[in-house]
Amino acid sequence: MKLFGKEEINTSRQFEFDMAKAVCILGMVFVHCFETLSCGDVEGGVTYFIFVIVLDAIFGAGTFMICMGLGITYSWKNNADKLLRRGAIIFVLGYVLNIVRDALPCLILIPLGESTIEESIIGALCTDIMPFAGLALMLFGLLKKLKLSDLWVLIVALAMSVAGSFMRHVELGGIVITDLAGLFIGTVNPADEDAIAAFPLLNWFIIVVFGYLYAKAIMRCTNIEKYYAIALPASAVILGIYMLIAIPNKLGMMCGDLTYYYHMTTLDSLILMTGAIFATSLYHFVAKPFSEYVKKVITIMSKNINTVYCIHWAMVCWTEYSLRPFGIYGLSDISVIIIGIIIFITANVLAWLRNDVWKNRR
Repeated sequence: MKLFGKEEINTSRQFEFDMAKAVCILGMVFVHCFETLSCGDVEGGVTYFIFVIVLDAIFGAGTFMICMGLGITYSWKNNADKLLRRGAIIFVLGYVLNIVRDALPCLILIPLGESTIEESIIGALCTDIMPFAGLALMLFGLLKKLKLSDLWVLIVALAMSVAGSFMRHVELGGIVITDLAGLFIGTVNPADEDAIAAFPLLNWFIIVVFGYLYAKAIMRCTNIEKYYAIALPASAVILGIYMLIAIPNKLGMMCGDLTYYYHMTTLDSLILMTGAIFATSLYHFVAKPFSEYVKKVITIMSKNINTVYCIHWAMVCWTEYSLRPFGIYGLSDISVIIIGIIIFITANVLAWLRNDVWKNRR
């Protein structure tokens, strides 16, 4: 029997995908805490490198965006018009989040001499994963409206990725032009090392497309157990070889400079895809002894991922800004971990309450 058939068999919710999103939630809280709250010299430390450079690069935002592609396949809200509308909403919400988490607290700190108008503008225009997600969904909706086949969608995504591999680290000068162009290409502002385009569409759209096609393959898999039993060791070997070569030699997105991750090449995208295959395969087997209650909690976390994302980022940034007036500009590893645990629990509880109340109102 073929491992993949023509009929869609596995059309129900796949728990390993939910678990992948739940792990992303846990990981992104700690990664963002280390990126934002840790001492400046921590960026060269082992803990920072493990959390932010290695784990987040291979199993973090990439898997997050692959899960969005998975969601397009498994959701009934995946026609062109719904994708365009949803993408536009997420795009706008991305900038609303920028204002809430960065621009507003920066404005409050200006009279205290702890921020500037420029920093507030940078925060408001920041290119991040939500504006990218919005653009990716809108582009997906447009391609569906044009009735392109899956093969042509993949060709478009590959062409964009190859173009993005060469069109990166582009210096345009100026905050506004850097951030607006950074929605599409990998831009940097040499006047501000933090002003880099994160998740430009050219480089990252292929990740969403992979998630979409991967889910379609899983739907047609005739033997899930056999597939994951093959995929797990195969992907582990590829990732192991990559890490053994890239980490000690500081190659590509393992060099320690997040710019190379945000402006990833096509080869980097293949590693992220392999990481997602490894993660979903691993979670499939790890979840077997889980009780129904544990699975329910993880599924709820997965469903609330967008809400948790917004809440936790606001909490992380407001924590960082609230420390400035006291002359605290960086915390120790243990302090960051403790704060990360508190934010993770609080954000998930608030997201659950918010979505539970919203559901009851409808």
